[in-house]
Amino acid sequence: MHDYFTARSSFQRWADRRRTDPWIAEDAERVFRFSQRTDEQKPQEKQPTGPQRGRPELNTPNPVASVMPLLSFDRPQWVDDIVYGAVATAAGASKGRLNVKPGCVLAALHLAAVSTGAVKTADMSIRTAQTIAKAARHAAHGIAFYLDRHPAIRTRLMFE
Repeated sequence: MHDYFTARSSFQRWADRRRTDPWIAEDAERVFRFSQRTDEQKPQEKQPTGPQRGRPELNTPNPVASVMPLLSFDRPQWVDDIVYGAVATAAGASKGRLNVKPGCVLAALHLAAVSTGAVKTADMSIRTAQTIAKAARHAAHGIAFYLDRHPAIRTRLMFE
């Protein structure tokens, strides 16, 4: 019962902070303008000109995308442990340092579908994006497994 009230009060603090955010009107206007674009203004997907070569990009649905905003706000220790284990297992380490940052994997866990293209930024190599996506898939399945084993936590997250 205590965990429910703690999580509820932290959510209320976040909601109060969000309501007093001076940029909320500008964010809403930007979302509205983006959703009102016509078909001519929307970016066109590239049409393949020749035969497609290579392996198709892996696009994995994220089973924990709906609860990740709450989990990353509260940041329970078990989430950090699962993400660290996923990075150490899937991405590995060299010279005593992890090959990718756990923060990048946490950011990728907010995506509805984890893919290399969705994770990649302009200043990131394709190999790094592939490694982050691999670790994010591993962490997503680990978090989903943890929530399956602890149904009280899952139900508490669904009610928030």
